[in-house]
Amino acid sequence: MKKLFVIDPSRKRLGLFFSCYNLFMPTSPEFEKRYRALNVAQKKAVDMIDGPVMVIAGPGTGKTQILTLRIANILLKTDTKPENILALTYTESGAHNMKKRLGEMIGSAAYKVTISTFHGFANELIARYPEKFPNIIGGIPATEVEEITMVKSILDDGDAKALRLPGDSYYYVDPALRSIHTLKREGFSPQDFDQLLDKEETAIISATDRTHEKGAYKGRVKKDYIDAEKSLERSRALSELYHEYQKRLREMKRFDYEDMILETVRAMETDPDFLLILQEEYQYLLADEHQDTNNAQNRILELLASFHSSPNLFIVGDEKQAIYRFQGASLANFLYFQEKYPDVLYIELSENYRSSQTILDSGQTLIAKEASDAEMRLRIPLVAKRAGVEMPIVIAHLPAPRAELEYITGEIVRHRTAGDKLEEIAVLARKNSDIRALALVLAKHGILYHMLSEQDVLEDEDVKKLLRLLRAVVYFGDDEFLVEAIGSDFFRLDHLDIWRMIRSADTEKISVHEIMQSIPKLETIGISDPASLAKIYEQFHHWHIGMKNRHVLPLVEDIIRGSGLLAELLSKPEGSARLAAIDRLYDELQSLSAREPDYSLTSFLSHLETLREYKKGLETKAAEERPGVRLMSAHKAKGLEFDHVYIMNCSERAWEGRGKRTHFRTHLVNSPLEDTQDRNDERRLFYVALTRARKTATITLSETDPSGKAAIASRFIADIDPALSTHISPEIVLSEGGRYGERVLLEPRALDREFIRARFLEQGLNATALNNFLDCHWKYVHQNLLRVPGAPNKYMILGTAVHSALRLFFDAWRGGENVDIEKVIDRFTWSLDRQPLSRADHLAMREKGEKALRGYFAYYKGSWPRTIKNEYRIDGIFLDIDIDGSIVEVPLKGSLDKIEIDGDRVNVIDYKTGKVKSRNALLGKTKDENKDYLRQLIFYKLLLSKFDRDKYVMETGTIEFVEPNESGKYVRETFAITDPEVKEVEKQALEAAKAIYDLSFWGKHCEKESCEHCDLYVPLASSVF
Repeated sequence: MKKLFVIDPSRKRLGLFFSCYNLFMPTSPEFEKRYRALNVAQKKAVDMIDGPVMVIAGPGTGKTQILTLRIANILLKTDTKPENILALTYTESGAHNMKKRLGEMIGSAAYKVTISTFHGFANELIARYPEKFPNIIGGIPATEVEEITMVKSILDDGDAKALRLPGDSYYYVDPALRSIHTLKREGFSPQDFDQLLDKEETAIISATDRTHEKGAYKGRVKKDYIDAEKSLERSRALSELYHEYQKRLREMKRFDYEDMILETVRAMETDPDFLLILQEEYQYLLADEHQDTNNAQNRILELLASFHSSPNLFIVGDEKQAIYRFQGASLANFLYFQEKYPDVLYIELSENYRSSQTILDSGQTLIAKEASDAEMRLRIPLVAKRAGVEMPIVIAHLPAPRAELEYITGEIVRHRTAGDKLEEIAVLARKNSDIRALALVLAKHGILYHMLSEQDVLEDEDVKKLLRLLRAVVYFGDDEFLVEAIGSDFFRLDHLDIWRMIRSADTEKISVHEIMQSIPKLETIGISDPASLAKIYEQFHHWHIGMKNRHVLPLVEDIIRGSGLLAELLSKPEGSARLAAIDRLYDELQSLSAREPDYSLTSFLSHLETLREYKKGLETKAAEERPGVRLMSAHKAKGLEFDHVYIMNCSERAWEGRGKRTHFRTHLVNSPLEDTQDRNDERRLFYVALTRARKTATITLSETDPSGKAAIASRFIADIDPALSTHISPEIVLSEGGRYGERVLLEPRALDREFIRARFLEQGLNATALNNFLDCHWKYVHQNLLRVPGAPNKYMILGTAVHSALRLFFDAWRGGENVDIEKVIDRFTWSLDRQPLSRADHLAMREKGEKALRGYFAYYKGSWPRTIKNEYRIDGIFLDIDIDGSIVEVPLKGSLDKIEIDGDRVNVIDYKTGKVKSRNALLGKTKDENKDYLRQLIFYKLLLSKFDRDKYVMETGTIEFVEPNESGKYVRETFAITDPEVKEVEKQALEAAKAIYDLSFWGKHCEKESCEHCDLYVPLASSVF
């Protein structure tokens, strides 16, 4: 068998030469001290200065030390200048650490060595040789919003038509941008992508097994090839988009993040003289974390090293820790190095100075699963060199997410009591949301923590308050935004006063703005402090006027100060830390306003809304080092180490369910984003998390998810050798304070109860209200009880317009007429025209609705019964609830879209626009689906069973989708509604009615990780001033 790695005998002699050479060359005492501490393999890596060297350095094997010692050795033992050495690292912190260590050994010369990230190196070349980068020089980096807006504009202009879907013209915006960035990271220009698509098309057309050779489908193209052709068509459209995207970037004097690397590669490949200058300058090349480089980055190394067949190229990596494939990193680059340089010196670092042997062996059994032969040859077992007591991996099974958080908190308290430093305890998670949930519990227990993972400041509670203020200023006159803003705690308003205004506005059909600006009106409706409310209104009016004649920066600063938000933050013990999120938002505004002198507050909110819509977020800057437990994502933990590590929420869903659908055939360029590798990527990430621990590692998981459904443990837990772990199921006594250990909230006041009860008995309960209450109590309060005014979204508007058109048709159909489809479309358009939609949304909804209605009527072709009733309203019935021995009657109401009548038997039709759901989804049997639609039908049967007017007996209910499914078919699902189902829904209605009347939900958060309604109302309901 051919050996994978070959060591030339002359290289061995070279090593002997350098060992002797070391005796006669000048050196550094600090270098000698650190060099003597190395083991045999590490010394070899430091000594073998010339030629290609590949070092497999597992976690805790001292790779950073050998990199810096090797650079020092080159400078101390040869006449090489510091400027002739290039060391490329994956992170800025890695580069800083390496410079610091090198400076300790060789002094100021260390800062003349180019130690940088790949992007940092590209930036340096662009600054030094601007004439080589005509596509970048003079430009500025494009923001994410600019990129998104650019792609939208290209689609609006009619380019890449295959990427415009009816009803959702921008569906492919984010997938297309991700694919373009992937292509750039892989080093492919638009022209390169075209060539690859041509090859792919040829391969598909010329495939010998393209058609069926026998059977009923003989001669027809196989499904796999039909799918490949459709995908190829989308990829052609992507290529068209890519060409135009690059063109517009140039026209706008913009470049994106990947362009810096791509243009560096282009300059090197197309300008031999430029490449030669760089090759002469950088005679020694080193690359850290090489397994995490993408193709474009690797191409830079390859070009710099191409002058010699056996270059002075030193790479360090560990394929077990290849965790950045989602950013384009390719493990193939690491493995390819062996084939590129046959005389490579291959060195394994197997002695670990960090972890216990139990932790290392656990990691080895985990990573050995599902590995290829090539990967296994790189996966050498690690040997622990640190002394200490061997402790098994603890796997803690908890009954619920809250119990898991309390268990981890209790463990941290135990460590603290035992004298362990909090800074030596780390909690790692796959998702940042898990970290945020734990932080709340730690804060409640008074445990200091330092969150190292990037957090989206748009999810920060204080930033949300500021954004409510800004929206109320920009959209002054819109009640919804004003009501949300004045509910913030720093205004010191009684929430009952706010609710009284909302009720008065609803009853009198006037706006909240009209009420707030009139002190007499405020007094009439019983507001406790009319003058304060009127003054707040004047503030918003003043800020709104300021938008026209003030620069956006001082205006926003005035809003932050004048509203009381800043004073409220600074009055808290943790105020300076909380202010960091506001600062980050202000920095973003400052950066954007610097690009555009007349930048407006409206533009800023639009910018943030686009970030939110496309889930881009606005990440916090690196926080200053603070004392406390370290909280971070598993990705962020790479390169760090702690005495005690907790890996939380180790469910299958959290750790193995993160693959994204691929819309384009970018895999034909060996894209690193293939779903087939997702699980192995997650396995490597889990390995990285586990091997951060020095002394103990604990894995925790909840047996249920936040919704109460059973959670499946990650298979990675089972893949750890059982002999190295111990499973426990600790009993956890949950502390008081509600979900995730929030503080105990105040009981509702008598006035709160009086207001809510009166409003509830006036409004009653319908199917939508019940569904909303079961989803989130405060969503029900906002949308159904208080009915806070707000503009409907475009899909709600579409549904209303479609219902209007259907009502027109079926009213005539009932009377024996057959309305022409054009009149139906006219009614739909008439309804749509009267709604507040942007031009783009109006066009999209009109196209979507018209296509749906034409298809609907063509599909069913007059097959409906004529004995029907439309918009059948039910009221005047009541649900009796027992409140402390007294019976309270709660009105039940409903409006049924259509009933089909057969004697005294009826089938109830409920129209739905939007995405078609499967029958299992309607039954709540699929992931992330509930039974809201079905519960609505059951609620209708409950209403009909109590309705005396017509005495209809509802046997079935039908969900009728007015838009087609992905196959173009129109779907209607009919359910036989049983009496036990009705009893169950009646029970839910009784419990909901009692909870609303009693206010037993007061101050409680729903079980969602993030909920806009809870964020708004829970703090409001728990504040009394």
